[in-house]
Amino acid sequence: MFLNIVLATFACLSVVYTSAPAVDSTVTIVTFSTETELTHKIRIPSFAFEVHALRAFVRDKRFVTILSTKGNLFAVDMLYLKALQLADYNIARALALCLLSVLDHRTLRFKIPLISALEFPLTFESDSLFKKRLNHLQKNLYSSSPKTETGDKDKLQHFFASAYLSYTSETLDLVPIIGVVIEYLEEAFIYDGSYDKRDIIANEQGNLFGRSLLNDISSLPSQYLILQTEARK
Repeated sequence: MFLNIVLATFACLSVVYTSAPAVDSTVTIVTFSTETELTHKIRIPSFAFEVHALRAFVRDKRFVTILSTKGNLFAVDMLYLKALQLADYNIARALALCLLSVLDHRTLRFKIPLISALEFPLTFESDSLFKKRLNHLQKNLYSSSPKTETGDKDKLQHFFASAYLSYTSETLDLVPIIGVVIEYLEEAFIYDGSYDKRDIIANEQGNLFGRSLLNDISSLPSQYLILQTEARK
């Protein structure tokens, strides 16, 4: 469930260095000593500001209003369109932003021989901000979503991870195979990991969305979240 997300997350980081900054990202920090003033300039990639802005969008009460009045699929479209705006309409960058804004775990714990666990951080949000964003993620994404506290909150990260990998690799055949193999590997190497057919469905839908964007930049997530994929049949 998580390994393909980690793969896509690492790939997303390349966006920071391969896309032109959308805004001036220089931050000046001033410190003082007893004798002189020390000034340091730290360049923070604009991608970091964009991730922060899109996560703030998900936490905003207006996003909840969209969910309650327009529905889950419309809200996903609004999330993607907001990401496009933040990314200066760079599609790969926007898909990366969407993925990082819908992560539903703070860390990923790997099972390593001779080591109890190895944790990989997925977000550096504070506990309060993470929980607020998590509470706003869509748990009733599908009509068949489980009627539980978490529902399908994790499915959007699968959808956007696969969309990003499909769009940036420009291949339709490889991404689904990777997704299935990873689902089987998770049970052996990831704590709380297991094969989940519903994850495969979200992966396939995201793969089709990413592929469609190569030919039609007006494609929206909602058009693919309602598709009957091979995994759903």
